[in-house]
Amino acid sequence: MPLFLREKDLNLFNTISQGLVEGVVETAVYLYKLAVSSMKEDDLYGDDINKVYYSPVTIYGLIAHDDEVTEYSEVGVDTNQTITANFQRDIIKTANVYPEIGDILEWNKAYYEIHDINENRLIAGNQNQDFNYTLQCKAHLTRKSKIQIEEFRSGNE
Repeated sequence: MPLFLREKDLNLFNTISQGLVEGVVETAVYLYKLAVSSMKEDDLYGDDINKVYYSPVTIYGLIAHDDEVTEYSEVGVDTNQTITANFQRDIIKTANVYPEIGDILEWNKAYYEIHDINENRLIAGNQNQDFNYTLQCKAHLTRKSKIQIEEFRSGNE
């Protein structure tokens, strides 16, 4: 443990930052976990067009985003954007989920597929498990038709 950072200091740091993220910033992100158990064995590498996701879980975090980039080609118009979502580990434990590559984040009425995770965000450089403080997910914008998450209305609804 570092010389000037004790367990008591870490608890204070966790309490204040969790209160800020959940009570002041209030950026809700909805995590859709990929239901690997319901996929076919030969489709584990993402070849399956009809991927299945569990119901979303709300996690509060900090989001940094790039500008949207529109690309024009012979096929049509495509929009790309990447986000970086930072989640406090205590918030993830409370939600009882763990973001992984291939999961979907819903933020700002758009869906982003996680393609990279950084787990070594340490406090005071300490490698103790308690000091591994945040989880950083990098994700890219994905088409709603590709993931088929939204429920469509029919009839008089």
